[in-house]
Amino acid sequence: MDRQITQTIRIAVPAERVWVAVADVIRWPDWASTITSVHQLDGNGLKLGARFRIKQPMQPTAIWEVTELSVGKCFSWRSERRFLAWVASHELNETSQQETSVALGLGITGRVNGTLWHMLRPVLSIAIKKECADLKAWCER
Repeated sequence: MDRQITQTIRIAVPAERVWVAVADVIRWPDWASTITSVHQLDGNGLKLGARFRIKQPMQPTAIWEVTELSVGKCFSWRSERRFLAWVASHELNETSQQETSVALGLGITGRVNGTLWHMLRPVLSIAIKKECADLKAWCER
C-alpha cells in the first residue's frame, strides 16, 4: 500500500453485534455521516465479489468491490477512480465478551505523490475517525 491510515476504536458490545452493523452495508447511511447512499449492484448481502455503489459527501459516486471476507471478523474492498485505487479494511477483534476493538483502514495505491497525500491525509483521517465514532454510537445505543 503506497499510503495508508488506520483508526481503532473500542466499542462496548460483543463482536457479533458490531459485525451486524458493519456487514449490513446497505444500512450504513442510517448511522454513518460519512455515507450518503449505498446500493448493491449484484446479489444481496456482503460476500466476496459483491459490488456496491456508494455516494459520500463531497465525493463522486464510487463502486466498491469486496476483495476479502472473513464472516464475523473482517472484510476489505477496493474502488478504482481515475489514476488511484482505494482499499478500505474493516477488522473486528473481540477483546472481551462485552467489548470489541474495531480497526478501520483506508489506503491508496497508484500515482500518489507526497503533495497529494499531504493534502488528502488530514481530510481522510477526519472522515475515518468520524466513521469510527458513528459506528460506536450506533452499536452502543
